[in-house]
Amino acid sequence: MKIDSKKIPYMLSFLADKYSNHSYFAYESPQESFFGLGNKKMIKLYSDRVELLVDGNIFSIEKRFDKPSIELDYYSKNFLGLNRRIFIGIAFEFCVEELNVFEKLEKNVLLAILFIPNAEVKLTKEGLSTVGDADLASKIKNEVEKEIIGLDDIDLKSEFHNHIDYRIDDSYKERVELAVAEISDKKYDKVILSRKIPVPFEVDFSKSYLNGRLANNPARSFVLDCAEIKALGFSPELVVKVEVDGKVITEPLAGTRAIKKNGKENDKLKNELYTDPKEVFEHAISVKVSCDEISRISNDGEVNVTEFMVIKERGTVQHMASSVEGQMKKGASVFSALASLFPSVTASGLPKKDAIEAINRLDDTPRGLYSGGIGYFDPKGVFEITLVLRSLFKVGKDTFLRVGAGIVSGSNSEREYEETCEKVSSIAPYLVKQQMK
Repeated sequence: MKIDSKKIPYMLSFLADKYSNHSYFAYESPQESFFGLGNKKMIKLYSDRVELLVDGNIFSIEKRFDKPSIELDYYSKNFLGLNRRIFIGIAFEFCVEELNVFEKLEKNVLLAILFIPNAEVKLTKEGLSTVGDADLASKIKNEVEKEIIGLDDIDLKSEFHNHIDYRIDDSYKERVELAVAEISDKKYDKVILSRKIPVPFEVDFSKSYLNGRLANNPARSFVLDCAEIKALGFSPELVVKVEVDGKVITEPLAGTRAIKKNGKENDKLKNELYTDPKEVFEHAISVKVSCDEISRISNDGEVNVTEFMVIKERGTVQHMASSVEGQMKKGASVFSALASLFPSVTASGLPKKDAIEAINRLDDTPRGLYSGGIGYFDPKGVFEITLVLRSLFKVGKDTFLRVGAGIVSGSNSEREYEETCEKVSSIAPYLVKQQMK
C-alpha cells in the first residue's frame, strides 16, 4: 500500500496517541520514518555508570569506560547487537566527551539512552514494513493501514490552540550582556545561551506533535515517551549522518531572521542575513569548525562544503545553512563521528570547550535533551542524529519549552531575546491541552 508522504506525520501522531500509555519513539526523516513500541533492550548511560536493561528491568550495572563514545560503541555491539534498528537519545551533557573530564559532572546525570523496541513499523512512500515481535508488529501495521484508508478525505491543517507567554521577564538579556562582556575579554568567541519557558497546562503530546508539524517544515521531527522523558520537536538541522558507504555529513545552521507573509518584507529580511556582519561571521565560523571536526575522522582529512550559506525556512524563521561532508576512515566507529561533531557547534559555541563551560555557568538550568540529539543506527550502517531544538519536554511534573540564540561580540541583548521569541513561536502556539479521558 502506497503512502502519501504528507500524511506520515499524521500516522506517527495516531500511533503515539494509540499507545500513549506505553513507551514509544516516533521519528520522521525525509526518506523514511519509524515508530518503535516498547523497550526490549536499553542502554542508559549516566555520568557515573552504565545501566543495561531488559524489558524495563536492570540486567546489569557496569563501570564507566574512559569516553562515552567508546561505551556506546561497545554496548551497542555487545549488548544490543546490530541486527535491529537502535533508537537513540543524546543529552547535551554528553559534551563531557568534548571536555574530557568526567569529574565536572555530578553523579546520576543521564548522558544517553539507546534501545531496541519490542516492535517497529517503518513508514515510507512505498508502504509499511515491520520487525520485532510478530504479533505486536502485525497489530500495529493493521491499525496503521486502517487509518490510512480513512485519511483520503481529510484536509490536514494546523490550528492555533493555547497561548503561552514566552515574552516573560527572565534573566536572559542580562545573561546575554554578561556573555558579550566575556567575549570582549577574549574568554571565548561565541556561545549559545538558552532560556526555559514553563508550560502551565498538561499537554497532549501526540496532538501537539501533529499540530506543530503541520505548521512547520523541519529537517526532521519526533515525538517520544521513554526513559521517563516525554518530548516532541521539529529539528531545523542535522548534527551527523553516516551513510552506508561511510560518507559523513553535517549541516550547520547559523544566522536567523523571522519569516513574514509579505514577500517584499521577507526578501528584505533575507538580504539582511547576507549583509549583517554579525550573522555572516556567526555562520562562517560555524562552517569552519564543522570542516575541522569532519577532517578529524575523514580519510586524509579531506572535507567538502557542498552547500554554503543557502537560505532554508524552518517554521517561523529562516536560516543560513551549509552542508559539510567527508569520507569516514575505515574501521572508525559511527560513535566517533558523533563524538567529533557533538555537541553541535550551532548549539554550543566557540571554542567548544570554553563555550560549554560558559553554558554550564550562564544557562539557567541543565539542558538535558535540549540541544542534544535524537536519531537511530540501523543494521545497514546508517547512523543519523538530528539536533533537538524547537522542542517541548516533560520531565517529571515539569513541562517546558526551551529556546536559544548564538551570542557573539556584535550581539545585542534585545535582538537576541527577540530571536528566541521568533524561534519559539514555531511551536508554542500549536500546543494542545490534554483533555480528560
